[in-house]
Amino acid sequence: MTEPASSTIEGSILSPLSIDGISSEKMKVLALLLGDPNPIHFDINAVRELKVADQVVNQGPSSIALIYNLIETNYPNSHVRKLSVRLSGNVLAGDSVDASGTVTNVCADSGDTVVTADVSLAVAGRGTVISGAAEIVVGGQLST
Repeated sequence: MTEPASSTIEGSILSPLSIDGISSEKMKVLALLLGDPNPIHFDINAVRELKVADQVVNQGPSSIALIYNLIETNYPNSHVRKLSVRLSGNVLAGDSVDASGTVTNVCADSGDTVVTADVSLAVAGRGTVISGAAEIVVGGQLST
């Protein structure tokens, strides 16, 4: 088994994932794919009229996917056993975001290494908008 890119030592900091400029065009496509008719994801006039923000709002699942991207970047060929997060703010079109994490526990389970990490997504200038914890099976096989 190949050692993961990130350490499996408690207290280790995951390599952060940064994205400059969340795309409003990709939000429109995702709204269509999800069948999400909420105009805050694609209509700037609706967003302003509702006084939600000054840019369209990224879908929650898309923002959470950035946490999954963080995990895949740090632990290729792993899988997430459990992800529990709280959304406490919005990611807007044009925002720069940083996904980060810290290993809080490492244990063995049926021959696999299971890493637990606190994870978060922060928007530059506004702070944390997603926080939570992930259980990652490193190098394990998905059970069927």
